[in-house]
Amino acid sequence: MFARKAVGNTIYYLEAVKSRYEFSVQRIPELQTEISDIQHILELNNHDAVALVRLAKELKNVLQERRQMKIEAETLKPLYDLFCQYDKLECELKRAQKDVDRIIEVQENRRFSPRIRTDLEPSLLKKKNDLEKLKQVMEMRNAS
Repeated sequence: MFARKAVGNTIYYLEAVKSRYEFSVQRIPELQTEISDIQHILELNNHDAVALVRLAKELKNVLQERRQMKIEAETLKPLYDLFCQYDKLECELKRAQKDVDRIIEVQENRRFSPRIRTDLEPSLLKKKNDLEKLKQVMEMRNAS
């Protein structure tokens, strides 16, 4: 059902934006500390060429990850701020999801009973068709 999928996806993305933004913001200072550690190791110790290349590569990787976290945090911030403004939004969406699930369940269990044309009720039609088939079979046996 479209409604079930739509509300489920909305809740998923709301939670994903919040958690991803918070993770990015929390990860940036950790990466900055790691960068500082590598810089101090480079500054205060003597290294051979292989160690320098390894440290430079490590520094580059950490710098690139920090850049990605800063970009992600910056792009997610408007959405995060919007979702935080409407702090009841997530609760309301979850309530709507329960309502949609309940409505779908009611619709799936809905049964129709004719009020006027009771001769068209499916169970009576089946019985009528079964009787007609039985009559045809009996006629075929009597004809032979």
